[in-house]
Amino acid sequence: MQVLSKIPTRRELLPVFSLILFIVYSWTIYRMLFQIPSWLYSHSKTGIFFLAAYVFAVALIESLLLFGFVLLVSLILPRRIFHDQFIAQGSLMVITCTTWALILKFQSESSGSRDLLEVSAWILIFLLSLLLIAVVSSFLMQRYQRGKSVLEAIADRMIIFAWIYIPVGLVSLAIVLVRNLI
Repeated sequence: MQVLSKIPTRRELLPVFSLILFIVYSWTIYRMLFQIPSWLYSHSKTGIFFLAAYVFAVALIESLLLFGFVLLVSLILPRRIFHDQFIAQGSLMVITCTTWALILKFQSESSGSRDLLEVSAWILIFLLSLLLIAVVSSFLMQRYQRGKSVLEAIADRMIIFAWIYIPVGLVSLAIVLVRNLI
């Protein structure tokens, strides 16, 4: 029963999930726009439509996985550090995770393959930085309400994108499922 009490309300969950959707889908669309010219030469218009459906379905799954990770962190960390300021802390965690993902993407492009020890070190650094940011930002948000208000306002303004990206993702997922089952 204590675990259920640590789950944030729907009103707190939607802004954080909307921010995740905005970041993931914006990056997906940005990267897909680079691929469309090459797709035009190698695929038909329906083929491009189905490729876009696959891309958007994966973006929805990726968004759900990141959201699940934020919820898991909310359940693991003490209530006063994360749960009591879920929108601001969740938004900051999402921004931190996407920043780390971009750093690792650009670094992996420049350095090539990695061994298991290096990957393990990056994961450990990532998790420790998340923990440090959560603790420090919790302290700062309790002292300075302005930062908390800004993060909550940004996340709240992203809700409109949920009304666009969730249906796109669900329709894309349905297309992928139907196409692979038929």
